[in-house]
Amino acid sequence: MRQVVSLELKKAFRTKGFYIALMVGLLISLYHTVWIYRYAYAPNNVEYEKVTELGEMDKEYGYWYEIGVLDGWLGTELLSPCNQLFYLLLPFLAVLPYGSQLFSEWNNGYAGQMIIRCGRRRYLTARGIAAFVSGGCVIAIPLLVNFLSIACFMPIIGTDPMALQSVVPGRALLGDIVYEAPALYAAWYIFIDFIYGGLFALMALAITQFCYNRFVLMILPLMFNCCMYYGIHNLIPDINAYNISLIPNPAQQGMKLTWHSLFLSMSGMFLILIVLFAASNYKKDVLRTGDSSMTYVKNPNYWDADNVTVDEMNV
Repeated sequence: MRQVVSLELKKAFRTKGFYIALMVGLLISLYHTVWIYRYAYAPNNVEYEKVTELGEMDKEYGYWYEIGVLDGWLGTELLSPCNQLFYLLLPFLAVLPYGSQLFSEWNNGYAGQMIIRCGRRRYLTARGIAAFVSGGCVIAIPLLVNFLSIACFMPIIGTDPMALQSVVPGRALLGDIVYEAPALYAAWYIFIDFIYGGLFALMALAITQFCYNRFVLMILPLMFNCCMYYGIHNLIPDINAYNISLIPNPAQQGMKLTWHSLFLSMSGMFLILIVLFAASNYKKDVLRTGDSSMTYVKNPNYWDADNVTVDEMNV
């Protein structure tokens, strides 16, 4: 099992999709860093120099607050378009590395050969782990790089409550550490986004058997996320705390996230995807050809698949 997982992880981190998704995320991170320095950090310093030259009797004296790293981090900064763009593309970027590769491997017969060699359970488990880890990495790495780059010129200090400049409400989940330990808040949400990146990659695996076009397979998680955002967020705002399209965003806007809703939505989504993924690949092998025809081979012992012959596989 360890060898199969290691093989799939190596494949996942060497695909073109992984490099493309990572590059897109890093480009958004880099653009955001430059934008923050130019339009937030530099004007704030100019305002500081202006205020320090005023006398204590001036009515504008003291109207300046130092901005910290969370005021400029990609996850909690809403002045630029980068936050909305990144979290809009999150499902698509998560699927790119390895979420859609299973579709190709059913087409070219590679999946059947792997099932013969290592068994269905080992192969599908390894594929799920590789997709989850690679999908999580292409989301977490740009957020981490952005935090470190912003921290190079903005201090790691909590937002001053008197400044009223924090986008994270004080009543929000972990809202208190926004003012006390901003690095811990960023680390926590990078971990949450890693998990959700992996879950969206698993979503592509779970619906592979129901799609006949790879492009549709890659777009469906993004469309599902958009429907959840614009549908539930606008039509049923009372359950926004369970909306998986809002939870990954560290800004926590328009929701009242709790530990209960976070755990329930995350574990519920994970269990549904695992059950759907296992059920759609249970006791049958699918060999898709170029004309989209499908061959089903049923075997009562196919989940173990340790004694499946080439004749049974029709490959």
